Amino acid sequence: MGLVYLERDLKPPQEASADIYKASQKAYNNALQHKEYQILADLRKNCINSYLTVKKFLGHPNTCNLRNGWHPLMEKKNIMLLTAEWRKNNPPPPKQVPKKAPVASSSNSNMKNHPQAENMGKGKAPATKPYSQGYKIPKMQKDDM
Repeated sequence: MGLVYLERDLKPPQEASADIYKASQKAYNNALQHKEYQILADLRKNCINSYLTVKKFLGHPNTCNLRNGWHPLMEKKNIMLLTAEWRKNNPPPPKQVPKKAPVASSSNSNMKNHPQAENMGKGKAPATKPYSQGYKIPKMQKDDM
């Protein structure tokens, strides 16, 4: 078989999953240490996904022991506080509003912007269109015998 993690014999895909979990936790801690808050939330999601994968075959206690008791689901509160602090110090740039052409004051220009049905104001219901009537089943002719 493969390597032994915490007295469990793992297959190669399981070993790879455990290594990915370790690497994602290490990347998360590096980003946290260097205060790279833009990518911290994505790294946390990556850690959670790899944690849940490893937890399926190692179990919760062994998975937590794999990284010295570190649990990515408990990092949510920390990440929320850190990102709130980062957003306070680095506000997002203001959104640029596209300039619109000035609207003319005549009523004719308003009619061009909002086309109306042909029969509006005539008091008649709109004519039914052939595609909205549905399919009509032809009647069978009875043959005289």
